[in-house]
Amino acid sequence: MFDRFIFDNIPCNEYGVTCVSFSSPGMETISAQESELETEKSIRGDIFHITSHEYIKPLTFTIQIVNKDFSPISAIQERALKKWMCQRGKYKPFCIYDKRYADTWFFANINNPKSIYICDTVGLEFTVTTNAPFGFSDIRNKRWILEGNDTIKDLYVDNDEELPIYPTLTITTSAPGTLNLTNQSLVDVPNTLTIDNCVADEVLTLECGYPHISSSIPSHKVFDDFNKFWLYLVDGYNRIAVSIPCTIELQYREYRKVGIV
Repeated sequence: MFDRFIFDNIPCNEYGVTCVSFSSPGMETISAQESELETEKSIRGDIFHITSHEYIKPLTFTIQIVNKDFSPISAIQERALKKWMCQRGKYKPFCIYDKRYADTWFFANINNPKSIYICDTVGLEFTVTTNAPFGFSDIRNKRWILEGNDTIKDLYVDNDEELPIYPTLTITTSAPGTLNLTNQSLVDVPNTLTIDNCVADEVLTLECGYPHISSSIPSHKVFDDFNKFWLYLVDGYNRIAVSIPCTIELQYREYRKVGIV
């Protein structure tokens, strides 16, 4: 069991608490990435084909905390801890401060507080419910200065899931024209983002996961000039070809298939 964590960008040390386990020692099985596999038997033979394989719930676990000096948690301290941790209706960044979880973040809602009472309020227990069956990497920040008809060849994505990664994309054009951005690693599917009527020094921002697009030029009706292809990245190398000179900045997180121990 880990002993330190960061929630909402505040380390637990600031509240003088640490994680412990009050359960009996021994083997414990903890579920992660739970999914439901549905199959259908072939009409001709005894082969079962997969018809659906979906995750059934987000990653959920419990944590138990005590004061680092093992003194009882006072009523005032309990209020402060719940104010920090139990933010209703919100997911906040959650990071386990342990080398096992290096480069791994979760977006968590902490709820269902319980007091662990032995003569006095010794500790507190919380349920941690994340927004996905998996975790996410640190934010990846990438930047390239490109000429016209140039290609990004060194963009490597280490993704544990088969899901596409939709980045936040900032493009600063160096010349006017039509911007074509093509992920050449995508085959047999649409792979080109196109924005017409770009001007020099225009800053285009695409939040591909939402999705949302904007321009630094108020007069440019960029949504009307956009072909509505939202660039995404896949596991492995992504070769991105660009048609006009520009600077490209990418921000994204990779998926991490981890469990909590």
